[in-house]
Amino acid sequence: MINLFSHLLHDGFVDNFDSIQNKLIDFCYQEKEKFTTGYGDSSGLQVSNGENSWHSEKEYHKNNILSETVQLFLNSYFDKNNIFKDGTGFCINALWFMINSKGGYNHRHKHFGKTNCALSGVFWIKVPKKSGDIVFHNPEEYCNYQLNESYSNIIKDIFNQKSSYSISPQEGKVILFPSHLDHSVDKNSSDKDRISISFNINIQPPKYG
Repeated sequence: MINLFSHLLHDGFVDNFDSIQNKLIDFCYQEKEKFTTGYGDSSGLQVSNGENSWHSEKEYHKNNILSETVQLFLNSYFDKNNIFKDGTGFCINALWFMINSKGGYNHRHKHFGKTNCALSGVFWIKVPKKSGDIVFHNPEEYCNYQLNESYSNIIKDIFNQKSSYSISPQEGKVILFPSHLDHSVDKNSSDKDRISISFNINIQPPKYG
């Protein structure tokens, strides 16, 4: 059997995360406070976030501790794992953070089309237990419904032939995925905030081959 036309999901951990975790968390709360003070509104942006979920503006890809941390991770990850051809360029063109309080969640959505992006990512910086998995939804779940419902669990597990795939967040972990993939975030069932950073990446293929 051949797994044809699969979607690649990348993952890794930020180096020395323990030494910067509190700085990242403090920065997010300070920026949330600035937003509330500046706009007189504590609700943040309304995008994919549901009830009890706070969404920052999307301009944090420019010169701050969040963007610098993500950029360093990407530089290292792409280089170390030989991800792209020589001559490929990339840049973060949108970055924001989410604070999901108890009961907070994110509706099903995708990033493709909102900015010129090929890859998107999530970086978890504060993750209490039971604070919500990220769930990816199979883009072929409807046209392959009969097959997916009929495959044995062995085949489903080996080839990920499922209607959805959940990943439990871990502090310091980054995942990257194609921007067109639908995803959602389950409810935060803990009493503490869950904080994550999301971002979009534009890829510039090499000019020749």
